[in-house]
Amino acid sequence: MQGSISVVIPVFTYTEQLEVMEYNAALTYKEFADELIIVEDGGRKSAALLDIADVYVYRDENLGFTSNINMGWKVATKDFVFIVNSDTFIESGDPHDLCIEDTVTSPLMLGPVQRVGEFLNGAFFVVPRTVQRGMLDETLKMYYSDDDYHNRVKDIFQQVNSVGFRHIYGATTKEVDHWALEEHKKQDKETYLKKWENKHGA
Repeated sequence: MQGSISVVIPVFTYTEQLEVMEYNAALTYKEFADELIIVEDGGRKSAALLDIADVYVYRDENLGFTSNINMGWKVATKDFVFIVNSDTFIESGDPHDLCIEDTVTSPLMLGPVQRVGEFLNGAFFVVPRTVQRGMLDETLKMYYSDDDYHNRVKDIFQQVNSVGFRHIYGATTKEVDHWALEEHKKQDKETYLKKWENKHGA
């Protein structure tokens, strides 16, 4: 299906190397986006990212990856919203294949890390504006918000194997305090499991 496309790229620009990676990702998505939205979560302001974006949102406080995605999602105006990490790029296929009416989609992730079965990929997924299942759960600050969203949309989810993308794992967190990341992951996992245990038990 053809339709207009908003691409949302959440970023946390705290090194020059990250800024270059974010800009290169933005360049590739700019090729087909009708609206390119970059949301900065408390890092430094980037003139390069500001220049390439159609919408550049700067938050001077770091409020977390999930909240950053939702901020960009809220301001998106096109028919389909592409949520993509700044360390991803499309390697093959036509991104418009991901635009399916009333269906949440993810492309096929290429490379050594594979999941068995069809799962929404938090590094790259597409939501039509016609789908009203809420945004990501911000109580899950950094982790598991994609799993949570998958649980809410799995009846209308489809993996599109004609489009392949790559995800450079760890590129955005290489210089972050890994102890703090593990603490976030632990807390988010507990929150996620509790939420879905309660739903299944209800």
